[in-house]
Amino acid sequence: MGWQLIKEIGGQNLPAEVTEIDLHYPSLAQRMANGSYWINDEYGTEKLVPFRFESRTMGVDVTGKVLFDSKQLGIDDGFGCPVDSGSIAILRRTQWELLEVNLHGEVIHRIALFAMSKRMPRKFTWTKRGTYLVVFCNRVGETEIVEIDREGHLLWFLAPGAEHLGIASDIQAVGHENFVIADPVRHVVFEMNRDGRILWQFGVANNPANDKGRLSSPGSIREMSDGRRLVADTRNHRVLQIDLLGHAEELSLKEGGWCDPVFATELPSGNFLVCDTGNRRVVETDSSGNIVCQIGQSQQQHRTFSYPRSVESISENKLLIADTANNRVIEIADDQDIPRKVVASPELFWPRCARPLESAGMIIADGRNGRVVEIDAEGRVKHELSSTDSASKIKLEDPHDVRLLPNGHLLIADSAQDLVLEVDWSGKVYRKIGTGPELRLRDPHSVQSLNDQLIIADTGNHRIVILDSKDQCVRNIGYIQDRQFVLRLNFPRHVEMYQDGTLVIADTGNNRVLACDPTGQLLWEFSCVPDAAVGRLNQPRWAKWILPNELLVSDHFHHRILHVRLVR
Repeated sequence: MGWQLIKEIGGQNLPAEVTEIDLHYPSLAQRMANGSYWINDEYGTEKLVPFRFESRTMGVDVTGKVLFDSKQLGIDDGFGCPVDSGSIAILRRTQWELLEVNLHGEVIHRIALFAMSKRMPRKFTWTKRGTYLVVFCNRVGETEIVEIDREGHLLWFLAPGAEHLGIASDIQAVGHENFVIADPVRHVVFEMNRDGRILWQFGVANNPANDKGRLSSPGSIREMSDGRRLVADTRNHRVLQIDLLGHAEELSLKEGGWCDPVFATELPSGNFLVCDTGNRRVVETDSSGNIVCQIGQSQQQHRTFSYPRSVESISENKLLIADTANNRVIEIADDQDIPRKVVASPELFWPRCARPLESAGMIIADGRNGRVVEIDAEGRVKHELSSTDSASKIKLEDPHDVRLLPNGHLLIADSAQDLVLEVDWSGKVYRKIGTGPELRLRDPHSVQSLNDQLIIADTGNHRIVILDSKDQCVRNIGYIQDRQFVLRLNFPRHVEMYQDGTLVIADTGNNRVLACDPTGQLLWEFSCVPDAAVGRLNQPRWAKWILPNELLVSDHFHHRILHVRLVR
């Protein structure tokens, strides 16, 4: 039993020029005066860990020929960069040490980091001051930063618990006393002094978006020669040049586009070096967006979607897709992508789910606007619901799923409130599930009604729950049983039950889709994508079984929809 790829929708990855290296997740790059490029590449990205620690540091020439590879030295957790023309600093994440090695891999100096922090060292930056800035972090909100000299003497530290810091994905020393930091958790970049006081900030804390005043999970920030800040606005697929007044200008490519850029820096020549991570390449571009050099083996010629969520089949050759981070709903018909017209105020903001209706309209869970809307065939709002009636007084916060039931009621999963609701368009509540003593939901992402049962993806509790007509739990599924293994669920984002009792589950945290029979026995698993340049899933958010043997999957972090066939 295996899988056959029928179609990859939303931007096919194509091979680029052949080089000696195949990048996985480039996260840092530097160009030396001799023309060589130094790249930090993280791998093991398919594994489920709080933070990845498997990485290697490579030096390559303009043809991609490998000059240095820390992995060949037996270092499989090395995050590094050159400190001068003859030595490289490598952070051993799992060993709590910072090594300085020469180009032959011989250790020149070793700094033990255990005394600095008991948290895992995540990243470091070599500063123009001749010092190291090291970031330690085990979880969000518990970040420590230290500055040490080349001998390992502590010069400064930022204590953990600073309210303005979620995670430091990048840090750079600017001036004599200040630092710029990118915080992807709070969706901001900022400058602070040694006391931790914020002097400048761009982005709205905890409020990601793709307008020019906001960011979405910025991966890096670097000061430019003219004083502006160069920011890799990762989940908005853009690189921004931002002045101190907050005016932002995009650095765009003449051909193609960025996909999840994680790092960007200005070179002394005035060119830019970007880790175009979603395209698995490092690109040097001039100020006009012309590519000067590219290192890596793949590129995406066209990316239709940005973090798509739901995918529903309208007919044999027509799909309806919630193109979430692009704030729109797309219809795919005969290989043509057609944005569906939606005349609504405010405009859609991260629609999490879009379902077609028999009327040729659609119903949308408009997540960040905290509402559910029904759109008619002409794109006009027919119904809208953002809060319930005065008897229950529930305001929708971030609905992730919505269904129109045969009786005209709405079935809504409001993830932010840990709630599943059955309501009508007037706001009258008929069922409220998730906050009572009998059943506590946590971040529910999908809900379905079938045969007098509710099937809920209780995402934060890593389970699927099935309720009877009296809202009593009749099944609690935290794992799927195989003949040899137990497959535990991890943040399942979507579940669908079919008439024969089969469950199809998007087991998001484990990067796979599972199907089981009514007894919980595994029927099949889909995790590897055949005949595709990117041959695995990354955070699948939606899975739809099309009888008799086809599957639609929203491969969220790869910005694509997959249509595959099960071959028995």
